[in-house]
Amino acid sequence: ILSGLVGSEMCIRDRCLPIQKELIELRKELNVHHFQPGITGLAQVQGIDMSEPLLLAKTEHKMIKEMVRDFAITKIAPVARELDSKEIFPKELVTEMGELGLMGVMVPEKYGGSGLDMTAFTTAIIELGKADASVAITMAAHNSLGIMPLLLFGSEEQKKSYLPQLASGKTLGAFGLTEPDAGSDAGSTKTKAVRNGDEYIVNGGKIFITNAGEAGVLSFTSQVIEDENSLGIGAFIIPTGTPGLEIGKKEKKMGWKASDTRQIYFKDMRIPSLSLIHISEPTRPERIGYGGVFVEKKRGGGGGGGGGGGG
Repeated sequence: ILSGLVGSEMCIRDRCLPIQKELIELRKELNVHHFQPGITGLAQVQGIDMSEPLLLAKTEHKMIKEMVRDFAITKIAPVARELDSKEIFPKELVTEMGELGLMGVMVPEKYGGSGLDMTAFTTAIIELGKADASVAITMAAHNSLGIMPLLLFGSEEQKKSYLPQLASGKTLGAFGLTEPDAGSDAGSTKTKAVRNGDEYIVNGGKIFITNAGEAGVLSFTSQVIEDENSLGIGAFIIPTGTPGLEIGKKEKKMGWKASDTRQIYFKDMRIPSLSLIHISEPTRPERIGYGGVFVEKKRGGGGGGGGGGGG
């Protein structure tokens, strides 16, 4: 899992070595060894090592922290102000995070991911966030909202189809849950997917969807209707080029301006029935949100539904 050691430095995957070497050279040029990013993302040179929290018990967690901290200071901090003021999505940084293995932190290696744990993931988010919150949320939403529904519930065929491109960072992921009257109260979802033979016809919309305008893959929640009966709230996965999916304009926000946030619309969107990842029980998603169903699944409750059950 952890490969490509260069001195005291670490690469999650071999392919990140050129970038990591560049970071090392920048550190030598600056003649500094320890960084403490401030809220603005500017580095303060420290003469002693920072104390590590007890949470970072494993060597790989500490090494990931060091690697991501270097990346945040040398790559993100110098451009953070411009990205925010001009509302520029950080495409180049996303590509580089993919090369570092940060766009598939918890994805198993067999699907092209880094195969690490939640502590590694949150450690990386914290270090990215010290330099720029927009970059951090782009990476965090992709890894969690964009990937986890597929990783936890997807069929093997779905995982093989989507996970490698998502884990590499070459394709960005997004997840559509929130609606004007639904979000944490997932049971109030108005979007409907009506079964029609081997297809579902989807109508409705979502708001405040992170990465929507830049994503190549979208997962979303919807009522699942068959024979005029609701089977519960389902999760589907589709390419963003699917006819009938419309992406709204980028939202104007008070902060996190480099992050892409948009409204999306489903207008008689026809998708294969195999796009279904999972259906929750009709009585379970009330008030706890679809994320709570994910937790239940991990604990051993609930089953997959339709063409995409299990995982």
